[in-house]
Amino acid sequence: EPSGASLVLAGHTGIADGFARAISPLPLPDGPGAAVAAVRDRQLVISPALGLETLWRGRRELPLSHGVRAEWAQPIVGPGNAALGAVTVFLPQPRGPRVRDRQLLATAAQLVAMALAAERERTAAATQGGVRDSERARLAAALEAAESAREAAVAEAERELAALRGDLELAARQREATESERERLAAALDVATREADATR
Repeated sequence: EPSGASLVLAGHTGIADGFARAISPLPLPDGPGAAVAAVRDRQLVISPALGLETLWRGRRELPLSHGVRAEWAQPIVGPGNAALGAVTVFLPQPRGPRVRDRQLLATAAQLVAMALAAERERTAAATQGGVRDSERARLAAALEAAESAREAAVAEAERELAALRGDLELAARQREATESERERLAAALDVATREADATR
């Protein structure tokens, strides 16, 4: 269970539904059963004969009433030695695990740990993807705003250049008009000068 306050049965096969409902959830760290002890102590816990000794803390009749006579639990350990849960085997006859059984339990716990790690990575990747999508959207909006500002600045610059060209053309025409007027006045002065010389 995500809060770490209890163990929740994530899946099961071969046990009665009534028993499955009765053992989910189990409180941590002091609840009954080998699974709770395995998670608490981070080690394989074996209860080979529930009818003789048990970790069920006064609730031994619960597994016995459902035909469970032995229980083995291998902790699922994640990064930083974090206990993520337990792979638990309930047996209809009293017995402890053989070497091969222990190997299978350890392998199953490792596979579950790997699957949980992969799921966390997928979730993180999806979250990061959402962040990346959000960041891309933010950058796209910023680029669009920058492009709009650039276009507005270009348009303003073009207007200013057009106004400046108009001013320059006007000044040029005024200068041409002034030069033409000076030339006209100079010509008139020249004519007047010649006429004055002729009358003397």
